[in-house]
Amino acid sequence: MTNIQRISVIGFGTMGSGIAQVFAMNRYEVNVFDTSDESINRGIGNIKWSLEKFKEKGQLNEDPNNVLSRIRIVKNLVDACKDADLIIEAVFENADIKTKLFKEIEKYISDSTIIVSNTSSIPITYLQDSLNKKSRFAGFHWFNPPPLMKLIEIIKGKFTAEETIKALYDLSIKIGKEPIVVNKDIRGFLTTRLIRTLRYQAIILYMRNFYDIAEIDSALIYKLGLPMGIFYLTDFTGGIQIEYDESKTYEKMKKFSPDFEPNIGFEKAYMESLKLIEKMIQEGKLGIKTGKGFYTYSSSSKKLEIPKEIGERVDLLDLISPLINHAYFLIRIGVTDENSIDKSLKLGFNWKQGLFEFYRKNYSKEEIIRSLEKLSQKIPDLKEFYTPDELLVKGR
Repeated sequence: MTNIQRISVIGFGTMGSGIAQVFAMNRYEVNVFDTSDESINRGIGNIKWSLEKFKEKGQLNEDPNNVLSRIRIVKNLVDACKDADLIIEAVFENADIKTKLFKEIEKYISDSTIIVSNTSSIPITYLQDSLNKKSRFAGFHWFNPPPLMKLIEIIKGKFTAEETIKALYDLSIKIGKEPIVVNKDIRGFLTTRLIRTLRYQAIILYMRNFYDIAEIDSALIYKLGLPMGIFYLTDFTGGIQIEYDESKTYEKMKKFSPDFEPNIGFEKAYMESLKLIEKMIQEGKLGIKTGKGFYTYSSSSKKLEIPKEIGERVDLLDLISPLINHAYFLIRIGVTDENSIDKSLKLGFNWKQGLFEFYRKNYSKEEIIRSLEKLSQKIPDLKEFYTPDELLVKGR
Protein backbone atom coordinates (compact mmCIF):
# COMPACT_ATOMS: atom_id res chain seq x y z
CA MET A 1 0.00 0.00 0.00
CA THR A 2 1.35 3.42 -0.99
CA ASN A 3 2.10 5.72 1.93
CA ILE A 4 1.51 9.10 0.35
CA GLN A 5 3.91 11.73 1.67
CA ARG A 6 5.27 13.65 -1.32
CA ILE A 7 2.75 15.46 -3.51
CA SER A 8 3.18 16.99 -6.97
CA VAL A 9 0.60 19.19 -8.68
CA ILE A 10 0.80 19.69 -12.44
CA GLY A 11 -1.13 22.78 -13.54
CA PHE A 12 -1.35 25.83 -11.29
CA GLY A 13 -4.61 27.48 -12.28
CA THR A 14 -7.52 28.02 -9.92
CA MET A 15 -7.90 24.35 -9.07
CA GLY A 16 -4.23 23.37 -9.05
CA SER A 17 -3.20 26.24 -6.79
CA GLY A 18 -6.13 25.58 -4.46
CA ILE A 19 -5.28 21.88 -4.21
CA ALA A 20 -1.62 22.69 -3.52
CA GLN A 21 -2.71 25.08 -0.78
CA VAL A 22 -4.82 22.41 0.94
CA PHE A 23 -1.91 19.97 1.08
CA ALA A 24 0.52 22.66 2.26
CA MET A 25 -1.92 23.68 5.00
CA ASN A 26 -1.89 20.04 6.10
CA ARG A 27 1.92 20.10 6.32
CA TYR A 28 2.68 18.24 3.10
CA GLU A 29 5.60 19.27 0.91
CA VAL A 30 4.19 20.05 -2.54
CA ASN A 31 6.04 20.33 -5.83
CA VAL A 32 4.25 22.47 -8.42
CA PHE A 33 4.82 22.71 -12.16
CA ASP A 34 3.14 24.86 -14.79
CA THR A 35 4.48 25.96 -18.17
CA SER A 36 3.06 29.47 -17.64
CA ASP A 37 4.92 31.91 -15.38
CA GLU A 38 1.75 34.02 -15.34
CA SER A 39 -0.23 31.10 -13.89
CA ILE A 40 2.45 30.50 -11.28
CA ASN A 41 2.51 34.13 -10.18
CA ARG A 42 -1.26 34.41 -10.11
CA GLY A 43 -1.57 31.12 -8.22
CA ILE A 44 0.92 32.15 -5.54
CA GLY A 45 -0.88 35.48 -5.20
CA ASN A 46 -4.21 33.71 -4.75
CA ILE A 47 -2.76 31.39 -2.13
CA LYS A 48 -1.26 34.31 -0.17
CA TRP A 49 -4.62 36.09 -0.19
CA SER A 50 -6.47 32.94 0.87
CA LEU A 51 -4.05 32.15 3.69
CA GLU A 52 -4.38 35.67 5.08
CA LYS A 53 -8.17 35.22 5.13
CA PHE A 54 -7.81 31.93 7.00
CA LYS A 55 -5.47 33.64 9.46
CA GLU A 56 -7.86 36.56 10.02
CA LYS A 57 -10.69 34.13 10.81
CA GLY A 58 -8.57 32.15 13.25
CA GLN A 59 -8.59 29.09 10.99
CA LEU A 60 -4.82 28.94 10.47
CA ASN A 61 -2.62 28.31 13.49
CA GLU A 62 0.73 29.12 11.89
CA ASP A 63 2.38 31.88 9.89
CA PRO A 64 1.08 31.93 6.28
CA ASN A 65 4.70 32.15 5.12
CA ASN A 66 5.37 28.76 6.70
CA VAL A 67 2.58 27.27 4.61
CA LEU A 68 3.92 28.94 1.47
CA SER A 69 7.39 27.58 2.17
CA ARG A 70 6.02 24.06 1.71
CA ILE A 71 5.01 24.84 -1.89
CA ARG A 72 8.01 24.47 -4.18
CA ILE A 73 7.85 25.73 -7.75
CA VAL A 74 9.88 23.51 -10.08
CA LYS A 75 11.06 24.33 -13.58
CA ASN A 76 10.37 21.09 -15.45
CA LEU A 77 8.27 17.95 -15.41
CA VAL A 78 11.21 15.74 -14.44
CA ASP A 79 11.75 17.63 -11.19
CA ALA A 80 8.01 17.72 -10.54
CA CYS A 81 7.76 13.95 -10.78
CA LYS A 82 10.96 13.05 -8.95
CA ASP A 83 10.29 11.00 -5.79
CA ALA A 84 6.55 11.85 -5.89
CA ASP A 85 4.12 9.46 -4.21
CA LEU A 86 1.10 11.19 -5.77
CA ILE A 87 0.88 13.31 -8.91
CA ILE A 88 -2.26 15.40 -9.31
CA GLU A 89 -3.00 16.65 -12.82
CA ALA A 90 -5.02 19.87 -12.94
CA VAL A 91 -4.36 21.21 -16.44
CA PHE A 92 -6.79 22.46 -19.10
CA GLU A 93 -9.88 20.26 -19.61
CA ASN A 94 -8.73 18.70 -22.87
CA ALA A 95 -8.38 14.93 -23.26
CA ASP A 96 -5.53 15.07 -25.79
CA ILE A 97 -3.47 17.45 -23.64
CA LYS A 98 -4.01 15.28 -20.58
CA THR A 99 -3.16 11.94 -22.22
CA LYS A 100 0.02 13.38 -23.73
CA LEU A 101 1.01 14.67 -20.29
CA PHE A 102 0.37 11.30 -18.61
CA LYS A 103 2.61 9.51 -21.11
CA GLU A 104 5.40 11.95 -20.22
CA ILE A 105 4.81 11.68 -16.49
CA GLU A 106 5.06 7.89 -16.56
CA LYS A 107 8.62 8.14 -17.87
CA TYR A 108 9.82 9.83 -14.69
CA ILE A 109 8.06 8.04 -11.83
CA SER A 110 8.40 4.84 -9.84
CA ASP A 111 6.01 1.91 -10.11
CA SER A 112 4.39 2.83 -6.80
CA THR A 113 3.52 6.43 -7.74
CA ILE A 114 -0.20 7.14 -8.04
CA ILE A 115 -1.39 9.46 -10.82
CA VAL A 116 -4.76 11.20 -10.63
CA SER A 117 -6.72 13.66 -12.74
CA ASN A 118 -8.92 16.44 -11.42
CA THR A 119 -11.06 16.19 -14.55
CA SER A 120 -14.73 16.94 -14.06
CA SER A 121 -15.92 15.30 -17.27
CA ILE A 122 -13.40 13.18 -19.21
CA PRO A 123 -13.79 9.40 -18.70
CA ILE A 124 -11.11 8.01 -16.41
CA THR A 125 -10.90 4.85 -18.51
CA TYR A 126 -10.04 6.97 -21.55
CA LEU A 127 -7.31 8.85 -19.71
CA GLN A 128 -5.75 5.80 -18.09
CA ASP A 129 -5.47 4.07 -21.46
CA SER A 130 -2.45 6.30 -22.14
CA LEU A 131 -0.52 4.61 -19.31
CA ASN A 132 1.38 1.35 -19.22
CA LYS A 133 0.46 0.75 -15.58
CA LYS A 134 -3.21 1.62 -15.63
CA SER A 135 -4.05 0.35 -12.15
CA ARG A 136 -2.25 3.30 -10.52
CA PHE A 137 -4.60 5.86 -12.11
CA ALA A 138 -7.91 7.27 -10.83
CA GLY A 139 -10.12 10.34 -10.96
CA PHE A 140 -9.65 12.76 -8.06
CA HIS A 141 -12.28 15.43 -8.63
CA TRP A 142 -12.16 18.43 -6.30
CA PHE A 143 -14.72 21.21 -6.10
CA ASN A 144 -14.07 24.93 -6.38
CA PRO A 145 -12.64 26.53 -4.29
CA PRO A 146 -10.59 23.56 -2.99
CA PRO A 147 -9.62 25.15 0.37
CA LEU A 148 -13.31 25.62 1.27
CA MET A 149 -15.18 22.78 -0.43
CA LYS A 150 -15.09 19.53 1.55
CA LEU A 151 -16.19 17.12 -1.16
CA ILE A 152 -13.82 15.02 -3.28
CA GLU A 153 -15.02 12.45 -5.82
CA ILE A 154 -12.69 9.47 -6.24
CA ILE A 155 -13.53 7.77 -9.53
CA LYS A 156 -12.63 4.25 -10.58
CA GLY A 157 -11.64 3.68 -14.16
CA LYS A 158 -11.96 0.25 -15.74
CA PHE A 159 -8.44 -0.70 -14.65
CA THR A 160 -8.07 1.20 -11.36
CA ALA A 161 -6.82 -0.98 -8.49
CA GLU A 162 -8.69 -1.12 -5.19
CA GLU A 163 -5.51 -0.21 -3.33
CA THR A 164 -5.27 2.98 -5.40
CA ILE A 165 -8.81 3.95 -4.37
CA LYS A 166 -8.13 3.15 -0.71
CA ALA A 167 -4.92 5.20 -0.67
CA LEU A 168 -6.76 8.22 -2.10
CA TYR A 169 -9.71 7.77 0.25
CA ASP A 170 -7.46 7.59 3.32
CA LEU A 171 -5.48 10.62 2.15
CA SER A 172 -8.67 12.64 1.63
CA ILE A 173 -9.79 11.93 5.18
CA LYS A 174 -6.34 12.85 6.48
CA ILE A 175 -6.51 16.33 4.93
CA GLY A 176 -9.98 16.99 6.30
CA LYS A 177 -12.05 16.28 3.20
CA GLU A 178 -15.17 14.14 2.80
CA PRO A 179 -14.58 11.74 -0.08
CA ILE A 180 -17.11 9.68 -1.98
CA VAL A 181 -16.15 6.79 -4.24
CA VAL A 182 -17.72 6.57 -7.70
CA ASN A 183 -17.48 2.89 -8.59
CA LYS A 184 -18.19 3.19 -12.31
CA ASP A 185 -16.71 5.56 -14.86
CA ILE A 186 -20.09 7.03 -15.74
CA ARG A 187 -20.65 10.30 -17.59
CA GLY A 188 -20.67 13.21 -15.15
CA PHE A 189 -19.39 10.89 -12.39
CA LEU A 190 -21.85 11.35 -9.51
CA THR A 191 -22.43 14.94 -8.40
CA THR A 192 -22.45 16.50 -11.86
CA ARG A 193 -24.62 13.69 -13.21
CA LEU A 194 -27.24 14.29 -10.53
CA ILE A 195 -27.32 18.01 -11.27
CA ARG A 196 -27.58 17.27 -14.98
CA THR A 197 -30.55 14.99 -14.40
CA LEU A 198 -32.33 17.92 -12.76
CA ARG A 199 -31.14 20.32 -15.47
CA TYR A 200 -32.33 18.13 -18.33
CA GLN A 201 -35.74 17.67 -16.75
CA ALA A 202 -36.05 21.42 -16.13
CA ILE A 203 -35.14 22.15 -19.75
CA ILE A 204 -37.60 19.55 -21.02
CA LEU A 205 -40.43 20.99 -18.90
CA TYR A 206 -39.61 24.46 -20.23
CA MET A 207 -39.37 23.29 -23.86
CA ARG A 208 -42.67 21.41 -23.59
CA ASN A 209 -44.41 24.48 -22.10
CA PHE A 210 -45.14 23.03 -18.67
CA TYR A 211 -43.56 26.00 -16.86
CA ASP A 212 -41.36 28.98 -17.60
CA ILE A 213 -37.77 29.36 -16.44
CA ALA A 214 -38.37 31.62 -13.44
CA GLU A 215 -41.26 29.45 -12.23
CA ILE A 216 -39.02 26.40 -12.19
CA ASP A 217 -36.19 28.16 -10.38
CA SER A 218 -38.61 29.64 -7.85
CA ALA A 219 -40.00 26.20 -7.04
CA LEU A 220 -36.52 24.75 -6.60
CA ILE A 221 -35.46 27.58 -4.29
CA TYR A 222 -38.58 27.88 -2.13
CA LYS A 223 -40.01 24.36 -2.24
CA LEU A 224 -36.86 22.23 -2.41
CA GLY A 225 -34.69 24.73 -0.54
CA LEU A 226 -31.86 25.04 -3.05
CA PRO A 227 -29.47 28.02 -2.80
CA MET A 228 -30.19 28.88 -6.45
CA GLY A 229 -32.41 27.55 -9.20
CA ILE A 230 -31.07 25.17 -11.84
CA PHE A 231 -31.28 27.69 -14.70
CA TYR A 232 -29.49 30.42 -12.74
CA LEU A 233 -26.89 27.86 -11.60
CA THR A 234 -26.29 26.90 -15.23
CA ASP A 235 -25.82 30.55 -16.22
CA PHE A 236 -23.55 31.12 -13.22
CA THR A 237 -21.25 28.15 -13.87
CA GLY A 238 -21.07 28.36 -17.67
CA GLY A 239 -22.97 25.11 -17.96
CA ILE A 240 -24.28 25.86 -21.46
CA GLN A 241 -20.76 26.02 -22.91
CA ILE A 242 -19.65 22.97 -20.91
CA GLU A 243 -22.57 20.84 -22.13
CA TYR A 244 -22.01 21.96 -25.72
CA ASP A 245 -18.26 21.29 -25.66
CA GLU A 246 -18.77 17.83 -24.20
CA SER A 247 -21.33 16.98 -26.86
CA LYS A 248 -18.57 17.16 -29.48
CA THR A 249 -16.74 14.17 -27.99
CA TYR A 250 -19.79 12.32 -26.69
CA GLU A 251 -19.91 9.53 -29.28
CA LYS A 252 -16.14 9.02 -29.14
CA MET A 253 -16.15 8.62 -25.36
CA LYS A 254 -19.24 6.44 -25.40
CA LYS A 255 -17.59 4.00 -27.79
CA PHE A 256 -14.38 3.93 -25.78
CA SER A 257 -15.65 3.63 -22.22
CA PRO A 258 -18.16 0.81 -21.53
CA ASP A 259 -19.73 2.52 -18.52
CA PHE A 260 -19.88 6.03 -20.01
CA GLU A 261 -23.64 6.08 -20.69
CA PRO A 262 -25.55 3.01 -19.50
CA ASN A 263 -29.03 4.57 -19.43
CA ILE A 264 -30.95 5.13 -22.66
CA GLY A 265 -33.53 7.33 -20.92
CA PHE A 266 -30.86 9.66 -19.57
CA GLU A 267 -29.25 9.78 -23.00
CA LYS A 268 -32.56 10.71 -24.66
CA ALA A 269 -33.14 13.48 -22.10
CA TYR A 270 -29.63 14.78 -22.79
CA MET A 271 -30.16 14.79 -26.55
CA GLU A 272 -33.49 16.58 -26.15
CA SER A 273 -31.86 19.23 -23.93
CA LEU A 274 -29.06 19.72 -26.45
CA LYS A 275 -31.58 21.14 -28.91
CA LEU A 276 -32.05 24.19 -26.69
CA ILE A 277 -28.38 24.30 -25.65
CA GLU A 278 -27.19 24.38 -29.27
CA LYS A 279 -29.70 27.13 -30.08
CA MET A 280 -28.41 29.20 -27.16
CA ILE A 281 -24.81 28.70 -28.30
CA GLN A 282 -25.73 29.97 -31.77
CA GLU A 283 -27.39 33.02 -30.20
CA GLY A 284 -24.39 33.71 -27.95
CA LYS A 285 -26.41 33.11 -24.79
CA LEU A 286 -23.71 31.52 -22.66
CA GLY A 287 -24.77 32.79 -19.26
CA ILE A 288 -23.49 35.50 -16.97
CA LYS A 289 -20.21 35.95 -18.84
CA THR A 290 -22.06 37.14 -21.98
CA GLY A 291 -24.85 38.95 -20.12
CA LYS A 292 -27.46 36.57 -21.51
CA GLY A 293 -28.25 32.94 -20.88
CA PHE A 294 -31.49 31.58 -19.56
CA TYR A 295 -31.80 35.03 -17.98
CA THR A 296 -30.67 38.50 -19.07
CA TYR A 297 -28.22 40.26 -16.75
CA SER A 298 -27.45 43.94 -16.32
CA SER A 299 -23.85 45.15 -16.34
CA SER A 300 -24.20 46.44 -12.78
CA SER A 301 -25.61 43.31 -11.13
CA LYS A 302 -25.46 39.59 -11.78
CA LYS A 303 -27.81 38.74 -8.93
CA LEU A 304 -31.39 37.70 -9.54
CA GLU A 305 -34.43 38.26 -7.39
CA ILE A 306 -36.85 35.42 -8.06
CA PRO A 307 -40.19 35.86 -6.25
CA LYS A 308 -41.57 32.99 -4.21
CA GLU A 309 -45.11 33.32 -5.50
CA ILE A 310 -44.30 32.66 -9.16
CA GLY A 311 -43.31 29.08 -8.37
CA GLU A 312 -46.48 28.25 -6.50
CA ARG A 313 -48.18 26.54 -9.43
CA VAL A 314 -45.19 24.25 -10.10
CA ASP A 315 -45.63 20.63 -9.05
CA LEU A 316 -42.21 19.95 -7.52
CA LEU A 317 -42.50 16.26 -8.34
CA ASP A 318 -42.47 17.15 -12.04
CA LEU A 319 -38.89 18.29 -11.42
CA ILE A 320 -37.54 15.86 -8.86
CA SER A 321 -39.23 12.51 -9.52
CA PRO A 322 -36.90 11.80 -12.51
CA LEU A 323 -33.93 12.74 -10.30
CA ILE A 324 -35.03 10.39 -7.51
CA ASN A 325 -35.65 7.68 -10.09
CA HIS A 326 -32.21 8.10 -11.65
CA ALA A 327 -30.58 8.09 -8.21
CA TYR A 328 -32.11 4.65 -7.65
CA PHE A 329 -30.74 3.54 -11.02
CA LEU A 330 -27.22 4.65 -10.04
CA ILE A 331 -27.47 2.70 -6.80
CA ARG A 332 -28.82 -0.40 -8.54
CA ILE A 333 -25.98 -0.61 -11.07
CA GLY A 334 -23.35 -0.14 -8.36
CA VAL A 335 -22.18 3.42 -9.00
CA THR A 336 -22.80 4.62 -5.46
CA ASP A 337 -25.07 4.48 -2.39
CA GLU A 338 -27.75 6.67 -0.81
CA ASN A 339 -25.39 8.29 1.67
CA SER A 340 -22.96 9.34 -1.07
CA ILE A 341 -25.79 10.78 -3.16
CA ASP A 342 -26.99 12.91 -0.27
CA LYS A 343 -23.45 13.92 0.68
CA SER A 344 -22.59 14.86 -2.91
CA LEU A 345 -25.48 17.31 -3.27
CA LYS A 346 -25.08 18.84 0.19
CA LEU A 347 -21.31 19.30 -0.04
CA GLY A 348 -20.93 19.77 -3.80
CA PHE A 349 -23.88 22.12 -4.41
CA ASN A 350 -24.83 23.33 -0.92
CA TRP A 351 -28.23 21.65 -0.75
CA LYS A 352 -29.77 22.02 2.71
CA GLN A 353 -30.97 18.42 2.64
CA GLY A 354 -29.84 15.40 0.70
CA LEU A 355 -32.07 14.09 -2.08
CA PHE A 356 -33.14 11.00 -0.14
CA GLU A 357 -33.52 12.97 3.08
CA PHE A 358 -35.94 15.34 1.36
CA TYR A 359 -37.79 12.60 -0.51
CA ARG A 360 -38.39 10.44 2.54
CA LYS A 361 -39.62 13.35 4.65
CA ASN A 362 -42.08 14.61 2.07
CA TYR A 363 -43.21 11.88 -0.33
CA SER A 364 -44.04 8.21 -0.61
CA LYS A 365 -42.70 5.77 -3.17
CA GLU A 366 -46.17 5.60 -4.70
CA GLU A 367 -46.24 9.37 -5.25
CA ILE A 368 -42.91 9.24 -7.10
CA ILE A 369 -44.09 6.40 -9.32
CA ARG A 370 -47.39 8.16 -10.11
CA SER A 371 -45.47 11.31 -11.03
CA LEU A 372 -43.20 9.36 -13.37
CA GLU A 373 -46.16 7.64 -15.01
CA LYS A 374 -47.87 11.02 -15.52
CA LEU A 375 -44.73 12.45 -17.14
CA SER A 376 -44.41 9.40 -19.37
CA GLN A 377 -47.97 9.88 -20.59
CA LYS A 378 -47.51 13.59 -21.23
CA ILE A 379 -44.05 13.23 -22.84
CA PRO A 380 -44.24 9.79 -24.49
CA ASP A 381 -41.19 10.28 -26.71
CA LEU A 382 -39.05 10.37 -23.55
CA LYS A 383 -40.84 7.56 -21.74
CA GLU A 384 -37.55 5.72 -21.06
CA PHE A 385 -36.42 8.68 -18.95
CA TYR A 386 -39.55 8.33 -16.84
CA THR A 387 -39.79 4.55 -16.53
CA PRO A 388 -39.69 3.74 -12.79
CA ASP A 389 -36.46 1.98 -11.92
CA GLU A 390 -36.88 -1.53 -10.57
CA LEU A 391 -35.12 -0.60 -7.31
CA LEU A 392 -37.62 2.21 -6.74
CA VAL A 393 -40.51 -0.14 -7.51
CA LYS A 394 -39.21 -2.73 -5.06
CA GLY A 395 -39.56 -0.11 -2.38
CA ARG A 396 -36.05 0.10 -1.02
